[in-house]
Amino acid sequence: MMHFHMRASAALKWQHALAPHSYELFLKAVESARRLNVSSAGGLAGLVTTTSGKTFEVKLPANPSDSEAVSCSCGYANLMLLPCAHVCCFAVSQRLDVVPYSGAYYKTNQWRDTCKVPYVPVSRDNLDASTIEAPVLGKKRGRPQVKGREAGQRGTGSKTGPSGSAGQLEASSSSDPFVPFTVSFCRSCGDTAHTTKQCSSSH
Repeated sequence: MMHFHMRASAALKWQHALAPHSYELFLKAVESARRLNVSSAGGLAGLVTTTSGKTFEVKLPANPSDSEAVSCSCGYANLMLLPCAHVCCFAVSQRLDVVPYSGAYYKTNQWRDTCKVPYVPVSRDNLDASTIEAPVLGKKRGRPQVKGREAGQRGTGSKTGPSGSAGQLEASSSSDPFVPFTVSFCRSCGDTAHTTKQCSSSH
């Protein structure tokens, strides 16, 4: 009950339209959108180009609340019902608010409605006795027995040459490593101007 009460209190303090986890994903998408460019646009559809020259097609519905109609050729927005970096870039170029294009599942109102109905604790005295028994052990207890091999036999896990997976790993390690970026924001109210320790609503 204490955990449920803490979640309900956190939902009331949260001030952004998106719930905390989806809001963090949204901020990362907006940060990635700054590296993209809109090559062509017409109405609610257009093409977004990355720094590597790859192009993605974005289509937005006339009604922002119809999140299932948001389409991007990268597939993220269609699958997750949350704007990707390409959708954010295109919407900003058309001076549209990106948040309404998110699914209702990610909204703060949905989060608050989940914690609105109080849960009644179950009394253990009124529960029936359980007749379920423990499952039968399917494996023999103890350390697994390893079969010995005769001298001169080689196992299947031999080292691969440069043309195998080791060569691919060596080739991939020579490329520039991917450095993920982090976005700082308040975990209590969602403001990006301060952290949780500096938030006045959390004290």
